[in-house]
Amino acid sequence: MPKIFLPVSRFLSIVFFTVGVVYVNAIYAHAKFMVDSATPPRYDSASIKTSPPCGSDAQFSSIRTHRKAIFQTGETITVNWVETVEHGGSYVFDFSLSPEQGFDTNVLDIVPDEQNDRASIPHHYSHDITLDFPACDSCTLRMRQDMENAQNYYYSCADVVIVSGSDVTPPADVRATSASVSADTVVLSWINPLDYKAILVLKNKQAITDTPADRNDYLIGDMIGASQVIYKGTAASFVDNALDAETAYTYKIFAYDADYNYNAGVTQVAVTNRSPDDIGGGTGGEGTTGGGGAIFGMLLLLLRRGYRQYIVKK
Repeated sequence: MPKIFLPVSRFLSIVFFTVGVVYVNAIYAHAKFMVDSATPPRYDSASIKTSPPCGSDAQFSSIRTHRKAIFQTGETITVNWVETVEHGGSYVFDFSLSPEQGFDTNVLDIVPDEQNDRASIPHHYSHDITLDFPACDSCTLRMRQDMENAQNYYYSCADVVIVSGSDVTPPADVRATSASVSADTVVLSWINPLDYKAILVLKNKQAITDTPADRNDYLIGDMIGASQVIYKGTAASFVDNALDAETAYTYKIFAYDADYNYNAGVTQVAVTNRSPDDIGGGTGGEGTTGGGGAIFGMLLLLLRRGYRQYIVKK
């Protein structure tokens, strides 16, 4: 087979093109809120573009699943964002008081894109914005990258809650807490206070000294110190399953209000029962103390064995 030789310039152009394609495919959005910004992006994903209000893909434009950033009416915040592919133009910041509506009537600021050196990508930006809006629970702060000579935009949206700040008193504690246990399940129950928005439950195998911070929103699975958030909602009970047998679990139940003021919380300790498998097939059962089901299963097992021996002798 004859050897094929490429001119050096042609070879280098192919190399640079390939590297460029790999680079573009490896980056995230062309411009987006920073994850550690005061307003983290709803989705830290690639190239959210084309269709308003928050991008072309339905999962990016309408689903509010990430943690909410909570601010007070009239508060000035610092937003941080990054440009990962150079485009001349500007950044438009606007706001929606209801999910994905009214952005054009609430333009907060327009920031020129003054970093135009392609060699220094990524470009980092920071800007102060005042949120002079009434209280709202499902607001959206949007950054739109307006590019020169382009027919569409890049979007980055952040879920926001605006609170009045006038209420600084947390709700009362939950009361009448109880725990029903089996070998692998704890059922927590309580009575909710009157002035509350939702309940948050922490879990640990040790004593819980951790507390949620006011004006912070948490997701199930988040860690607050050494304790894990296992429930968030408005119910008055929670089932914690797939637990270890004969193990002590500590729970702390917090209530918080519309301004995200958390109360001191109420502790409930539960000890799971012994597994029926560990006692040779006893049935076990539920109880409010750690070993009631296991003791019942052992007695039933002994009674069955005694009955069988009686039949054989007879």
